[in-house]
Amino acid sequence: MKCTDYYNTMKDLKRQAVQELVEAVKAHGGHYAWIDEDDTVTDDAPVVAVLLDSGSTDLTIRAVKLDCGNNFWYIVGEDEYGDTFNIYDPVLDFPSPSQIQAITEAIPETDLVKDVTLN
Repeated sequence: MKCTDYYNTMKDLKRQAVQELVEAVKAHGGHYAWIDEDDTVTDDAPVVAVLLDSGSTDLTIRAVKLDCGNNFWYIVGEDEYGDTFNIYDPVLDFPSPSQIQAITEAIPETDLVKDVTLN
């Protein structure tokens, strides 16, 4: 039976969410981290569910890093055991745009950038 193609719709929403996240991180110079001087994750770090080889896992996000010169970026998270994971393709790895949105919303405004909503 014919129905709406939700797979492609979800991929489009994920791409938009990723674009907003990238813009928020660019506003902070290409790197934003939720770690303190002891390299411990801060209490305000977002927690998101991601799909890993082992299945769905909650990760506390440590940082989002961009290397705009090479058009490369990734998200660093850690699981409940302190194991660190680098997520290189959130369009594929994150199960929903709201998980990406949670990271973007946890990044504070700057003096120059207060809104990264796509037009």
